[in-house]
Amino acid sequence: MAEIPQEDAGEAADRAPGLHDTVHETSGPLTPSGQVQWQSKQCGDFIRQCENVFSIESQFFTYEEVRIRYAGNLMEGEAPANWYEAYHSSIDQASANRIAGMSVVLDEKWKCWDSFVDALRAAFGEAISRDDAAAQWKALPSQPRVS
Repeated sequence: MAEIPQEDAGEAADRAPGLHDTVHETSGPLTPSGQVQWQSKQCGDFIRQCENVFSIESQFFTYEEVRIRYAGNLMEGEAPANWYEAYHSSIDQASANRIAGMSVVLDEKWKCWDSFVDALRAAFGEAISRDDAAAQWKALPSQPRVS
């Protein structure tokens, strides 16, 4: 299997770790060379890199649930692993039934990539402090009230 470097070592050292630093030529989907260790600032990079893989290898990612499971398998570290385990139970019938101890009905919206991304960003995206939020609120232009 030949490796195709995506960027030189200097550029790789300057960016946040992502899905993979090299692409392996395979007869299947692109495979990551390592799993992701999480920091909140890497959430957007992780999502973008997943979406790049989905675009490049679109024949392997035709179902949104497959995309979610692929991304979930790349999550490493206690918080991301625990978060994905909880999310997984909203897309996997057997897991949901096992946790509930009975048969449950799953909401299909959680099997959508956009729902996964929204939930992931809410859990690991950039947070804003209360003071920053208040300052941004005060900086909003005021609109005249219509009577």
